[in-house]
Amino acid sequence: MVKQLLFRLAKSKWMGKAVGSAFRFCPWAIPGKKLYCSERVLVMEHPCPAYPNHVILSPRKPIADLTELAQEKHAVYGAELWKAVAYLATHHEAYRNGFTLVANGGRRQEVGQVHFHLFTGQELVSETVQELQESEEYSNRFIHVYRPSSPAYDLHLILQPNIQSLGSEQTTPSLDLLAAALQLLPKLAGAYPLEENGYSLICQHRPGDDLQHPTFHLIFGTRKSTAEPILCYS
Repeated sequence: MVKQLLFRLAKSKWMGKAVGSAFRFCPWAIPGKKLYCSERVLVMEHPCPAYPNHVILSPRKPIADLTELAQEKHAVYGAELWKAVAYLATHHEAYRNGFTLVANGGRRQEVGQVHFHLFTGQELVSETVQELQESEEYSNRFIHVYRPSSPAYDLHLILQPNIQSLGSEQTTPSLDLLAAALQLLPKLAGAYPLEENGYSLICQHRPGDDLQHPTFHLIFGTRKSTAEPILCYS
């Protein structure tokens, strides 16, 4: 009951900074089991889970949304968030056979503190995409951005790591790929109506996938295969 009440309060716009401050200064006072806690990131059970093994990952600092998290000064939080995901996938049996990671932005975000959802048992995107090289929209040193010919949603972009470039680095910044994907958001938001439509950044991990070089999906709108939107909002 207490957890559900606090979750409803957290959806109030004026509570965003308060939530971030609570994560930073007194995570012990927040109801719910903690699965991971470092200097920068907190992972806790979702107070109103929508899926099996549903947890929330959040920076331990007031950061309003994905756009703010994308700022270079917050890149260490993006890297630490993925480090927490890798830790859970390695140390918690529930996530060893695959998981889905989702962060919502724009109108799709309901809580005024940036956070990610990690859960199992629900696939939100199809991985059967071929000939991506023919639909490249953008690329940089770390990531290629493709627009598949058969998108899963009204807008569906695939952000894949630039393995060739990463392999040539003396120190492969694999844990920084989430931060690198986030830093593309301002550019992509300038090309597509992300904020006004609401969008989700998704990583869908399956057994055998390279955990150190994840692929991300950026989507908004209706899911074409089911004519249903994503169920996991906040």
